[in-house]
Parts: sequence; C-alpha cells; structure tokens
Amino acid sequence: MGTTSTAARTLVLFMLIGGGLCVAGVLGLGLALPFAFREADRSMTIENTSGRVLLVERAADPARDSPLPVVLAVATEEWPVAGCTDERLVARDLSGSVVASRDGVCAEDTWVVTGQGLPPAPEHSAGPVRADQVEVRLTVGAVFDLSDRTLEWARALPAALERTRAAARASGATVEGPFLEAHRITFYLRGPDPAGLLDLARDDLLRPAPDEATAWGGPRRGAAPTTGPPSVLLLDPERGRGSGQRGRQPRY
Repeated sequence: MGTTSTAARTLVLFMLIGGGLCVAGVLGLGLALPFAFREADRSMTIENTSGRVLLVERAADPARDSPLPVVLAVATEEWPVAGCTDERLVARDLSGSVVASRDGVCAEDTWVVTGQGLPPAPEHSAGPVRADQVEVRLTVGAVFDLSDRTLEWARALPAALERTRAAARASGATVEGPFLEAHRITFYLRGPDPAGLLDLARDDLLRPAPDEATAWGGPRRGAAPTTGPPSVLLLDPERGRGSGQRGRQPRY
C-alpha cells in the first residue's frame, strides 16, 4: 500500500513537472516569435530629402526588366534586407537620371539622399495656354499607396516619356512632367485637340498601365483645373484599364 502511494505521488510529481515545462515552452515560444518575425522584417531606411520622387532599385539589373525590389521614395521608405549585402543601389528621378548611388546595404542603416549638387526639383510653369490649344492635367496614383503595377509603370516611365514626347511633337502637342503635386505624380499636356491628348496619354504615357490615372481638361485657352471632379477617369482600379468613366465634362 505504501509502495502504491509513493508511486502515485511520484507520477503526480512528474506530471506537474512535465506540465510546467510545457507551459514554459509555450510562453517562451510566444515571446520569441515576435523577435523572429522582427528579425525577418529588418530593413534599411531611405530618407529622401532631394525634393523629388526617387525610384530606388538594385544596379545589377541593366535590362531593368526583372522582378527585383523597387522602392518609390518620397520622404522615408524601407529597403528590405537581412543582415548586410554588398549590392549597389541606385536612386533615379522619374525621368531616369541618376541622383545618388550606394555600395553596400545593411539592416538598420539609414541612407540619406539629399539634393546637394542637383538643380532644383522641377515645378510646373503655369504659363498662358495658346488660343488654339487646350490643357489636360493628368495624375497617376497616390505616391504613398502605390501598387506593384504602378511601380512597374514608374520603372518604365523614362522610355514612355521619350515615346510620348516624340508622338506629341508629331501632333503639335507638348508634354510637361513628371511633377509631384498633392502627393500625386502629375503631367500637363497641351495640344489642339482634347481627345487627341487623352489618346496620347492612354496609348503612350500610360504603358505599361498603372492602376489609376485621372485627367482634368481645361477650357479652350484656359489652364486645366487643379480641383473639382475629374473630366475623365482614364484608368480605374475598380473597372480595369481604359474604363473611360467620365465625370464633369469640360467645355472646349
């Protein structure tokens, strides 16, 4: 009888010890998981004080057509990295000009890109519109909430700008931009025909297509409005490319 009682007490003791170890293990795992995820999510901070929107990517991609990480930096962004690498990063403006570069990337480092030695950031010169022309203001996305499609569009923008300006010259139109206005990438198109300007935007400037693009048309001889409902929603993220959804119709 005494032996049975001792065995029972020993069994209970082992069960208590085992249960305690299990509880301690669960608690330890719960405490360790956040740190493990934090370690996996480490990144380098990019501080952009240049006054222009910057497209940051790895330099080891001369064709610029592979799905490498791309960051569009307006103020402060994060570049994902675990530990340190010897990769070279390049920061370009949206016209494709190299603004800065960096050799070596380490988690928890900070890369500050300044405007030192650069010309002032481009701004729209709102001059008078000729009597035989109209102006269309085109905006693309909100730079603080860009999709992968819009990032790919920004990556291909230098070639699209060259193509668009060549087509504009052939039709007697002009294209100004990109500018950063109200947290949106903005262009100004002028030409004799508003429909032709919208076609120019759809067929040349917005290829590959971003998720969203909106156009405001001004009256004949007048500047395009900067407030109010848009004239045309060129690209609607809810309805797909070239929805042609219209708001207030401008008078030409």
